[in-house]
Amino acid sequence: MPHTPGPWYLDPCDYGIVRSGILNGSGPNHTPGGGVQICAVNECMSALTDGRANAALIAAAPEMLEVLKATHPNWKTHSCRTCELIRKVEKSSSKDSAHGLGM
Repeated sequence: MPHTPGPWYLDPCDYGIVRSGILNGSGPNHTPGGGVQICAVNECMSALTDGRANAALIAAAPEMLEVLKATHPNWKTHSCRTCELIRKVEKSSSKDSAHGLGM
């Protein structure tokens, strides 16, 4: 899978941080016991309802993509707008992976 595998979740200590389900990592993007940091919602927004909602939406992205693929089994060849978006996400993920971004 070209992006960081889910599940992703909101950090229980900082609702502005989204992490993967990989625990006890090491390295610059890892927090011991906290998994890989996927992204950080703007710190000034992290305490606000909008910031938490944005982070929750980002955390749900891998699961939402899998649901879209499951509900559109011909997404690789069909021409509907949803299928086009799935292909665009997959293509973008492949480029990120090729450039070492790990998404």
